[in-house]
Amino acid sequence: MVAAAARARPFPLCTGIATVVRRRALTPRMARFTLQAPAFAELGVEQPGEILTLGWCDAGEELALPERGWRFPRGRPEQHWRNFTVRAHRPEAMEVDVDFFLHGDLGRAAAWAARAMPGETAGFAGPRLHWLPDLDAAWTLLAADETGLPALLAILETLPPGHRTIALAEIQDDDERQAVDCAADLDLRWLSRGGRPPGTTGVLADAVAALTPPPGPGQAWGGGEALAMRGVRDAVRAAGVRAARIDERPRVLEAPADARRRRVAGAAPQPSYPSTVRSSRSDAESGSSPNSSRPRRCRRRSQ
Repeated sequence: MVAAAARARPFPLCTGIATVVRRRALTPRMARFTLQAPAFAELGVEQPGEILTLGWCDAGEELALPERGWRFPRGRPEQHWRNFTVRAHRPEAMEVDVDFFLHGDLGRAAAWAARAMPGETAGFAGPRLHWLPDLDAAWTLLAADETGLPALLAILETLPPGHRTIALAEIQDDDERQAVDCAADLDLRWLSRGGRPPGTTGVLADAVAALTPPPGPGQAWGGGEALAMRGVRDAVRAAGVRAARIDERPRVLEAPADARRRRVAGAAPQPSYPSTVRSSRSDAESGSSPNSSRPRRCRRRSQ
């Protein structure tokens, strides 16, 4: 299978401070923040679901923005950087939409999202590729929980008309369903956890395991909490995917700020990002680091 060409890009292309200009509720637990910054006029987004890393500092600190190669000034403590999906980009308005899964206020990013209103600010760095369509794929499988759902929906919006697609979306309950704009031949399945926390059930992995893959070469992508995505990875491999790429995201809940390990930063902390499972006829593409948007190549694991 031939993936769309990935042009090597330095990371981050853009950094700065963005301002919240709008906030609206999509579901009881998903909020969309529209961020605005002059750099968003030329952000460099090329594919759906690209990553924008957002940053915050503790009270009394000044946010240190990363330099090329994701490096920070020496002697600065680790600050709070988390990866989010570019849900929509409007360069003419210098705006980016970012969807936050609201899961309480444990952790700096979660606490900010729970309370932030227009006028609030956040640092940003990015973008970074997270999805490369396979131009020869006869079908696509997408699987995500709420943390990967914004990317899943963004990908669905760009798939070709009539392209056979199975999308598995794990959600807290049926109130978390969202409208979908997709021209593909879509089989979308909303999978409820029945109110249980993300990563504590096998709902998503079980759904993948129960699938019969369509005929022909396919591509697969998944995004979500680490424990859930490990099960998805195993189910994808068991279904016959010869090689897979997966980058597991840590637990949705973060440690309290005073319990976080503070590092002296010569290089930046590695921000977490949604998992990726990508099928291939040759070697797997492993997860890219913050230093580059080009996925690294690794040897195919035997099954």
